[in-house]
Amino acid sequence: MVRSASVQLSKSNIRINALCPGFVASSLLTSSVHATKREKVNVSGSEAQAKKDYFAYLTQQGITESGRYYFERIPMPDEMANVAIFLASDLAAPINGQAVVADSGFTEGAGAHECLGGIPELKPLVLD
Repeated sequence: MVRSASVQLSKSNIRINALCPGFVASSLLTSSVHATKREKVNVSGSEAQAKKDYFAYLTQQGITESGRYYFERIPMPDEMANVAIFLASDLAAPINGQAVVADSGFTEGAGAHECLGGIPELKPLVLD
């Protein structure tokens, strides 16, 4: 739909892009975890609670044991807003018809981590 709309509206100088967030540290994530357990939902969850629930979800899915890698970080709502503002700005003028995945690399990183059994960290480059 994004690609089709971008073509249809391009002659009117309208760009169409999609923001595809992964999990975001918000009350929605926290409440979803509790709702599936039929527990009372507190929609004013803290960042700490959202992170706790996020990593509990990952552990439940067998994806990770710790938040050691960048793709395991949980983005904040303002980070998603920054991406949306960028896409709506003139700075993103050449971007049209794209689905921008903003999930801290989870989609790519988690799959690689599971398939490869972990990815070694890069050692700092030392120049003499």
